[in-house]
Amino acid sequence: MQINDNKYKLTSGKPKLFDSNLKETLKRKYLEELNVEIKDINYLGYLLVKEDTKEKICTN
Repeated sequence: MQINDNKYKLTSGKPKLFDSNLKETLKRKYLEELNVEIKDINYLGYLLVKEDTKEKICTN
């Protein structure tokens, strides 16, 4: 997680062609954005993000 503007945010990003799977994408993004090396990953669920939509998913 990151803190921007006093708000907690998840890292963001998309898989690159060289990422062999989603675990590798997650490891790469955390290292790039948070300087954190992840070794063990346990899935708790997922968050579906719809792109290119005018519909607001979350409001403050």
